[in-house]
Amino acid sequence: MKKNKNRKTVLIGMSGGLDSSVAAYLLNKRGFKVVGVYLKMNMWKKNESFKKAKEAAALLGVQFISENISTFFRSCIIDDFVKKYSEHLTPNPCVLCNSEIKFKFLNKIAQEKKIDFIATGHYARIRRDKNGFFCLLKGKDDHKDQSYFLYRLKQNILKKTILPLGGIKKDQVRKIFKESILANLELEKESQDVCFFLTRENLSRFLIKNLKKKKKGKIVNEEGISLGFHEGLEFYTKGQRQGLGLSGGPYFVLGKNIRKGELIVSKNKDNRRLFNAQIILEKINWIGQQPQIGKDYYFKIRYGAKPVRGIFKMKNGYWAVFLSSGQWGVANGQSAVAYDGQKVIGGGIIKKVID
Repeated sequence: MKKNKNRKTVLIGMSGGLDSSVAAYLLNKRGFKVVGVYLKMNMWKKNESFKKAKEAAALLGVQFISENISTFFRSCIIDDFVKKYSEHLTPNPCVLCNSEIKFKFLNKIAQEKKIDFIATGHYARIRRDKNGFFCLLKGKDDHKDQSYFLYRLKQNILKKTILPLGGIKKDQVRKIFKESILANLELEKESQDVCFFLTRENLSRFLIKNLKKKKKGKIVNEEGISLGFHEGLEFYTKGQRQGLGLSGGPYFVLGKNIRKGELIVSKNKDNRRLFNAQIILEKINWIGQQPQIGKDYYFKIRYGAKPVRGIFKMKNGYWAVFLSSGQWGVANGQSAVAYDGQKVIGGGIIKKVID
């Protein structure tokens, strides 16, 4: 059989997990010449995920390469994560990692190797609209939709990206895996924590190990009554209930008095200070055309949150979001993402929460 020399090529990020392996399988079936790449981001983690990704590529008969980007990952993601917490912000490293690490390096490698497209196993979709803009849409599986994490992608990346899993559901992905040549592979389990946390390491342990300046202070209730002591205001975020070390709880973090070094808590989960309906954004990214002021959109202020209706306004030169109802635990540093139906309009980092 004569080989098709004009076959389009695609570079797919392979992590050794179910989603990226099935995505590579589907691209192979669609007739692409597939090249799998493992982006090594964590130098201190075992090579199990690399081995799994290599095994999957071998079974599929696709070329496999690896790229060590751990230095960039450390400076851009981990160091930034620690810095943001030291500034009393609540960052989302996955948002930054996708735009500044994963897709950036996939695109770079593809350009160097003259590969036509890039791909990942994300649950989201890409379409081109009548104005020529490449639109980012929610994944078909509402429970797995990952469009929130991709809102910072630019047109130059979207136009050459393929997301094979966007139009199918997780159950179908599992079924495809079981019925494919990949079925006997023992793949990496999905991580439920931030990827650079070590085994059994949570946020508190990570911050204790990595934050250099720690100043203890009082934990007080709304009336200013002292309840105990905290390890440093940087360790806590709005709405947090674990790791406070207080008896008779649960208690929830309402906020911080940085001048006095006090952490303010309440037993009332429905405390009005935990709900906010107005936020100011910075570091904006619009995927296509910018949104209309005053038009109804739906907003997610964290991954997994239920979308809530709201509008954009301009406030002192910044884009501001006015939500139809107060949302629980909104914190500076998180991402607010706007949707128009299935389409991601874009969003920004929360600069300020208006009480």
